[in-house]
Amino acid sequence: TIITIFALISFVIQFRTHVMNARLGRFDFQLKNAAIAYSATFIGINVSSTVVGFLLIVVVVTVIVVPFTWSVVRNILVSMWEPLWWAFIFPKIISILSTIILKKCLFTEFLIKTRAGASIFFFYQTFLAITGGFVGAIIRFVLGLVGVLLMLPGTFGANTPDIFNKIYLLDSSYRTYLAAVYMYCTHNNPIAITAAHRLMSIKETKQRMIADGKKWTSTKSLLILILIRFPHLRQYRKAELQWQKDLEKTQKELDKKGECEVQTAHVGGDVHKSLTAQEPWIANGVEHLQAQYSSLGKRLELAKKQQLIIALRPDSTQADDARRSLREMLQER
Repeated sequence: TIITIFALISFVIQFRTHVMNARLGRFDFQLKNAAIAYSATFIGINVSSTVVGFLLIVVVVTVIVVPFTWSVVRNILVSMWEPLWWAFIFPKIISILSTIILKKCLFTEFLIKTRAGASIFFFYQTFLAITGGFVGAIIRFVLGLVGVLLMLPGTFGANTPDIFNKIYLLDSSYRTYLAAVYMYCTHNNPIAITAAHRLMSIKETKQRMIADGKKWTSTKSLLILILIRFPHLRQYRKAELQWQKDLEKTQKELDKKGECEVQTAHVGGDVHKSLTAQEPWIANGVEHLQAQYSSLGKRLELAKKQQLIIALRPDSTQADDARRSLREMLQER
């Protein structure tokens, strides 16, 4: 019961974290495994996974506990304790203590202080690990089993090895979880919903003005105003993206031919760009303009921050310093 409750609480926390990260564009999973159609069974699979996980945990814990409570098995383990200790457990303890003590004498964080000592240490640890490694293998098995038991009631993590999941996701329950995360990211995003309602409001206003016989601003004028207000959006326009794509394609073709000059790049069907990349004055001019644009952008961001300080704390010393700095910046302009 405790494991199941812990898994359900972790599921809620992990689901919210994954959705918020996905809305920021940070995906820690492959989008091909998050097809939205898989999310249709998300609720049902989570209910069944919780019930089945709870029952399997009871069964596994019972199987593990029964041998220790049964006197016959317990007596056999007690009689074999001394050979097991000297053959497997004691070498493992010696290996761990040796590593803790000798690593400070033979190694730094990434360097070897003495190669001769390090070679002896490696051979010494190899022979100890032959028998002591059995304990590590058993511990690995136990930790893997515990991890599987903890993940059974929840679907927010894959129970299958990551090396196979990179090729094909074998855990279908985890696939439904990823699909639900992606669906909430794309179809239940507050920013996208707000933008959609805003567009619908603009459409209703346009229809109402046209019905009243009033003139509505043309789409081209709105586009120009948006680009003036947000100049960084120009790089995402269709013509600009197509031009960049054609330029890269042309440059790759010329690199293969060994040519060093781009003659023409066709954009949008009627726009031609003549580029001569090997002439120094062009490269220097573009670099100079880019530096000016970058400097102007930084000054604009600084001016906006100072304007915000003045608006929030108009009577503070920080506002006085912001006014002074802003005045000097405008005078330099």
